[in-house]
Amino acid sequence: MELKELLGKFGLTDNETKVYIKLLTIGKSTASNLGKEIGIERRTVYDVIQKLLEKGLISFIEENDKKFYKVVNPLKIVDILNEKEENLRKLRQEFVKLIPNLEEVMRKGEKQVGARILFGKEGIKTMYMDEIKEGKTVYIICTTIDKTEELLKHFLPRFTRERVRKKIKLKMLSAKKEINFLKKYKLVEVRFLPGEYVSPASLTIYSNKLGITLWADNPITILIKNEEIARNFLNYFEMIWESVRNKNR
Repeated sequence: MELKELLGKFGLTDNETKVYIKLLTIGKSTASNLGKEIGIERRTVYDVIQKLLEKGLISFIEENDKKFYKVVNPLKIVDILNEKEENLRKLRQEFVKLIPNLEEVMRKGEKQVGARILFGKEGIKTMYMDEIKEGKTVYIICTTIDKTEELLKHFLPRFTRERVRKKIKLKMLSAKKEINFLKKYKLVEVRFLPGEYVSPASLTIYSNKLGITLWADNPITILIKNEEIARNFLNYFEMIWESVRNKNR
């Protein structure tokens, strides 16, 4: 990796990188000469120099009433990285201590709000992991299993293993065209909807929750925690489940 790219990853701006590399190359220089060498206006050069001084990456000496700037030992960058790493370690430890309190605050907020909006595949994964946590039968109406598989192809095998380990059953209403996808999953009971029934949304009911996933390039999942709503949608699911029973025989 080139020095310029490394300095950028370290956190230096383009101008800070240019000044640092130029001083590293020529040894020392006045601010005005640096500006001419790099092609940066005078005011900008002074601003950049000040920031590099504050970061401890350069220093200056005075000769004949002029300030000459130079790079300090490059090991200073390693020292700064070590200090940042230590600070991050301490910060992580403090956050770990706070996690129980933060989760309790989040739970209280969810009870008040009653609904969460989850975005993209990470949002769907959040709902799936919540299904594992609840550990109860999951009822699904979904005619777009292929989209789920495509989006979560690296996540689904792990999720399925954990679901089967916890003996969580799925009862699913889907489309006949998805039969090949569904054959490979365990603890799944499926009944098929009429061929004309294709929906851009999926419904997931489990415990006291209802999930509505709207399929698009970046899916949106609305997860509602409400006993009455979940029960009403489960009644809706069971009504359809019974209505298609004879057709699936």
